[in-house]
Amino acid sequence: MNIQPEMKIYAAPLVEGHLPPQVGTVDHLEGVNFIKLKRANTFDGQAHWIPTEWVTRVEGNAIYLNQTQTEFHRNKLYKTPVSLTGL
Repeated sequence: MNIQPEMKIYAAPLVEGHLPPQVGTVDHLEGVNFIKLKRANTFDGQAHWIPTEWVTRVEGNAIYLNQTQTEFHRNKLYKTPVSLTGL
């Protein structure tokens, strides 16, 4: 998987064949297991992380997730993942 800064992140569409909603932009990859999102693209202006296991594919400048928009907002991480802090 070649995840790069500034890639657009799209949630899984609710209805097959519809365009997926954009839910964020990559700030950078943290380790091999997490993607940090750009704060400028979040509703609350805070840092958020998502696991790379959510990524179903990378195409061009876009990342597609296996989470719907609702699941994405419910399940994204609001703190630095424990595996990155060494705790």
